[in-house]
Amino acid sequence: MELNKTKVKISVYSLALLGMGLIASASGTAYIKDAFPEVSTTWIQMLTTIPTVSSMATTLATGFLVRKWSKKRLILIGVMCWIIGGLTPFFVHVFPVMIAMRLLFGVGLGLTLPLSISTIAEVFDGQERASVFGKQSAFSMLGGIGYTYGGGWLSQLGWQYCYLAYIVGIPVFIIVLLNLPDTGVTPAPEGEKETFWSKFKLPWEVYLVGFFGLMFTAFWFGFSTNISMFVSNAGLGGSVESGLVSALKNLSGFLTGLIFGMVFKRIRYFTLPLAPLWAAIGFFMLSKSEAMTMVCISSFILGAGDSLYQPTRSMVVSNIVPKNLVTNAVSISTAVSNLGTFFSPIVVNSISGLAGADSAAVPERIKFQVVVGAYIILGIIFAVYVILRFERKKVRNQESQS
Repeated sequence: MELNKTKVKISVYSLALLGMGLIASASGTAYIKDAFPEVSTTWIQMLTTIPTVSSMATTLATGFLVRKWSKKRLILIGVMCWIIGGLTPFFVHVFPVMIAMRLLFGVGLGLTLPLSISTIAEVFDGQERASVFGKQSAFSMLGGIGYTYGGGWLSQLGWQYCYLAYIVGIPVFIIVLLNLPDTGVTPAPEGEKETFWSKFKLPWEVYLVGFFGLMFTAFWFGFSTNISMFVSNAGLGGSVESGLVSALKNLSGFLTGLIFGMVFKRIRYFTLPLAPLWAAIGFFMLSKSEAMTMVCISSFILGAGDSLYQPTRSMVVSNIVPKNLVTNAVSISTAVSNLGTFFSPIVVNSISGLAGADSAAVPERIKFQVVVGAYIILGIIFAVYVILRFERKKVRNQESQS
């Protein structure tokens, strides 16, 4: 079956707009905390991060589910879960119900994200694959701009209004329904008895890359879970200002995603260590910022980090395994990586607490400095990995050079 690559691109780019839906409520975190004073700060932050629990479980199952249902059907189900789980907190203001809906929202993420990534890996090759991965990251950041800046404005009307941002899922559902080709059920590898557990039989390197992603993500979300309270505690503004800052971060990520293909062509997999090192510069500047202008500049600088890291991770995973195992490899590495989002407030708050953040006038400054230290270490580790893996060995299924 010959696929219309243009329609595939339209579909995966629209799905990418949903990828950063986790942070729609982040700009209103301070307001949500005021609305639920009896709930701990960590649990309030969990509204942003707890979807990764159900997302991880669902993502792990996608490699098995695609043997039963088509990717298009699973993706459409995922978008429906994303919409319902995202919008319900606007109508229902009971905290346990909100947590439950965030878990349903996570199911939607767990289906749409890995399946769109594996679709790209299976349809595109070489430099075109790198370009599409980069633009997918760009559109994800574009969605993030709407969630953060729009969420900041909406939350001024009431904390619950930031959840109206999830209405964007409705046009995405229609776009995917009309454009994404239905390629049917993915066949199991020839001669292999397919079971749920067989999908975990992958090269150890897939799990290593997943662990890299877990560490990167755990510290990356230190921004999303703390920027609203940082702006408030530092006396620099409220939800509108924190939404603007997050939007600038995502704008930087959007622009970086658009040129990722060109950057990757020049320095190849060294984009992997460049990502945390570049972000560390921005986080350091952010931790020292005393004025809103510097906060905006710092956030714009660090924003490029994620758009350098995510498409590189997808390129690495898609080159470790043959195409018939891409969905399994992507789902597992993505699940492990996304687990970092759940652990983010626990890890960052715990380490910064040991560093004296709890007694600081603006504890978020110390939290951002913790991220700086962690990213410098990760940058060194990633550089060693790239040198050993891609400079001394040939990549399996080496991309054709354009």
